[in-house]
Amino acid sequence: MLPETPITVNCPKCRAGWQLTSEEARLKTFTCTDCNTTFGIIDILNIENAWKVAEDFPRPDWKCIREYIQQNYLPSEHPALWHQAAMQWVRAIRYILGGDYRISQSPNFIVLTTKTPESAKYVLQVCENAIRKIRDLLGDLAWRWTNGKHVIFMFEDVDLYYRYISYFYAPEGEFSQSGGMFLSRGYSHTALPPTRDYVPTIIHELTHLSLRHLQIPLWLNEGLAMNTENAVIGRSGIRLDGDLAASHETYWNAETIQDFWSGKSFSHPDASKLSYSLAQALVANMQTDCGDLHDFIKDAKPSDAGESSAKTHLGVTLNEVAASFLGEGDWTPRPPQPVPDKPTPQSPEPSTA
Repeated sequence: MLPETPITVNCPKCRAGWQLTSEEARLKTFTCTDCNTTFGIIDILNIENAWKVAEDFPRPDWKCIREYIQQNYLPSEHPALWHQAAMQWVRAIRYILGGDYRISQSPNFIVLTTKTPESAKYVLQVCENAIRKIRDLLGDLAWRWTNGKHVIFMFEDVDLYYRYISYFYAPEGEFSQSGGMFLSRGYSHTALPPTRDYVPTIIHELTHLSLRHLQIPLWLNEGLAMNTENAVIGRSGIRLDGDLAASHETYWNAETIQDFWSGKSFSHPDASKLSYSLAQALVANMQTDCGDLHDFIKDAKPSDAGESSAKTHLGVTLNEVAASFLGEGDWTPRPPQPVPDKPTPQSPEPSTA
């Protein structure tokens, strides 16, 4: 059970800060005595059915919270209310984690970390610089969020990290090792495991954040994230040693490539590293050989791995794209096989329903 803690809000006009009790928050509005501005306030801990605990962490029901905001507040109040909701959620996670976890903020980000205030400030600078450069690179393809700041949890314990992200996995299946995750379900946010070199991961996951509104194939999403990461850092070229090149040659064939196009291979322990490497190589080759990928990216659909969009906007097939790196072969994505209908059991008498 989470404790009731004071709710911190800022006046949208004069930016004065106030700590309110849950009883005050239930009134849904508050008047700043410094400038006499009345604005909306929210306490998500007291919204019915808006919380549950899973894998030891509080899990807000963001759909329930969204409906509550839409039904009880003016649209102009929504951005500030989403920020309040996000801060209450992050404070609840901090309460569970305990220890030296602190909350730091910048104009676009909230970071929960055990780093010193000075180091946390640097993390926020990395985030702000990265999102600005990602938006410059992606142009109008980049999503620009308005409701609430993007949240980043920087875990100092790897077991806690995996326990937290396990909630977002399917209950069954094989999963590869994770170096960080952009989690789009609910209130989109990023979770990072303990690592010294967090900058590339942050850039990579913020690229996924910027592409979240586009329903594009996973291989394209990951390839864009990896190449954008390189561009922002200023790192050129594809890192491909002899062993990795040999692994590509051995592993990929007409059958295994289907899991790459569908996205399944990215979560398979035996194929994950090769899948990310191949995605990076294919997108890099397309950027070199085909020029502007804007329209291709915008229209690429997971249902055919982007094949029709590549033909329409780039004048190439994905078989040709894959061959640019893998060499000649049968690399064409196949349409997913339909699942056969189960036979309907025969009833002794016709239904009268």
